[in-house]
Amino acid sequence: MSAAKRVSSTAVNWARLAQHTPAQQADAMRSVRSRCETLVAKVNSLPAEKPAIDWAHFSKTVPAPGLVDKFRKEYEAFKVPYPRDTEGWHELIDEQQKRQSEILSKSQALLTEVHDAANSYLKTLDEKIPPRDEWTMEMLCLYFPGTLFDANNPDFNRTPNLPEYTEAPNKNRVPGTGLLSKL
Repeated sequence: MSAAKRVSSTAVNWARLAQHTPAQQADAMRSVRSRCETLVAKVNSLPAEKPAIDWAHFSKTVPAPGLVDKFRKEYEAFKVPYPRDTEGWHELIDEQQKRQSEILSKSQALLTEVHDAANSYLKTLDEKIPPRDEWTMEMLCLYFPGTLFDANNPDFNRTPNLPEYTEAPNKNRVPGTGLLSKL
């Protein structure tokens, strides 16, 4: 294998993996990364080519005729195959990434649509509901039912927790009702 074909870097995007790793699994992910980098460093410390063998020396020392030549032919013919994706993992990963990007774009479009609808609803509320300092008790009951009036325990002197009702007594207040006279 030539040095150009040698894998010198990992195919794992560690920064992205760290972003998507839950906090309780961060230590395990760092351990896996450490082991992976150790193995890559160990492989890269080895020579890219097969080591040279002094076949002449072995021809002189090995008594069996033709044995060294047989080993030499087998050694020179031996090629370590580069691993191939026989199960189609690359295609599966690419397909999943494509689907995830489609889902992400649809989700972002839906989120934008919901955000725009919420903003238009808020704008409508701003136009239709009067300012808070102009509310009456009836408006409060109409816009927020169940927050002020309890049918089982009617209390007509109850006032909402609004500044104009909790401040000093108002001259415009109708006695005994908690309502302002500007109705």
